[in-house]
Amino acid sequence: MTQPRFNSSLAAVGAMVGILAAVAAGCGVDDAPPAPCGDPCGPTPGAVDYRVVDIRTVAGAGGEVTTTPTPLPDSPALLRYASLLRSADAVGSAGDVLADAVVITVEENPPADGKVLAAAVVKVGCGEPEEIVVEQVEGGVEVSAESTPGLFCEVADTSVVVLELPADLLPTDPGPTRGIDPPDPR
Repeated sequence: MTQPRFNSSLAAVGAMVGILAAVAAGCGVDDAPPAPCGDPCGPTPGAVDYRVVDIRTVAGAGGEVTTTPTPLPDSPALLRYASLLRSADAVGSAGDVLADAVVITVEENPPADGKVLAAAVVKVGCGEPEEIVVEQVEGGVEVSAESTPGLFCEVADTSVVVLELPADLLPTDPGPTRGIDPPDPR
C-alpha cells in the first residue's frame, strides 16, 4: 500500500522547519571573542526608555526644530536653555512665556535616580505635537514629533518637549544648546 502524498510533503516541511530552527539557533553565535568596545560599552542603537514629562507650546515663540535633546542636569543648564528660548522671540514676550513654562516644568518634576531631564524644540508650526518619538542613534539620542498635517494658523506655535531619559545616554556637559537661533539683529 502506498502512503498518501501529503505525508511526503509533511516530511519535507518538517525537515525544512528543522533546518530553519537549527539555523536560527546559530544566529548571533560566533566562536570569535567579542570585539572591544571601550569602557564602558554603551547601549546599542534603537529603542530608549523615556518618559514625556510635558510638552509646552506657545504661539509666536520662534526657534527651530532640533532632533538632539539638550540635557538639563542642573540649574545653570536650565537657565542657559531658558535664556535661549527667551532670545528666540525677537518681537514680543512669547519666548519669555515659553521659557518660564519650561523652567516650571523642570523644577516641578525632578528626575528619578539614574535619569536626567532634557528638552528639545520638537515643532514650530500649527498645533501641538500628537506623539513624541525618541530613539538612540550612534552618538546620542534623537527626538522627533508626529503632528497632524494641514493645520492653518496665523502665528506658528513653538513646542518644547521635556523628557526624562537615562542619564548615561546624554553628555554630562550640555554644551551649546541646540535648536534655538537668536533673533536676527537686522
